[in-house]
Amino acid sequence: MGLPSKQPVLQGIGQRRSLPPETFTNGQKTARTTVELGNLLFFPIDSVNEITTSYTVSGLIPNQKYLFRLRAYNDKGSSPNTSGIPVVTPIDPTFVVPNPPTNLKVTAVSQSELDLTWQDNSSNELIFKIERRRNGETGWTEIAQV
Repeated sequence: MGLPSKQPVLQGIGQRRSLPPETFTNGQKTARTTVELGNLLFFPIDSVNEITTSYTVSGLIPNQKYLFRLRAYNDKGSSPNTSGIPVVTPIDPTFVVPNPPTNLKVTAVSQSELDLTWQDNSSNELIFKIERRRNGETGWTEIAQV
C-alpha cells in the first residue's frame, strides 16, 4: 500500500483526515506527523517515507494556534513523540477588519420602539452587532445581529 498523497489535510477545526492502516514492507520505516488544534487531541495528518526530512502542511486556518509533533514507526513499533512545537499561522494579508459604521441615529417610533440607522463604511463585514446599555448600567448587552 502506498503512502497517502499530499492533499489539503485540514478542512476545518476538529475535522480529521483518515489514513489507511499502516503497512511495513521489508522493514520499511515510516514517520507520521501529527497535529493538535488548540486543546484538542493530537491526531495523525499524514505518513512519509524514511528518507523524508520535511513536510508541508496545507489547508490551515490563518491566525490559528497549532501544535505539531513527530514520531517514527517501523515494523517493531513507534518511537516516542517529539515535544509539541507551538506555532501560530500568519494572518492572511488580504484580511482587513471592517471600518466602523458612523452617523448612528436613533428615532422614536413609539413609547417602546426605536429605529436605528447608520452609515455602512465597509464592504467586508459579515454582520452588525447592536448593543444597548441602560442608564446607570456598566455593561453592554447585545440585542441583535443584522
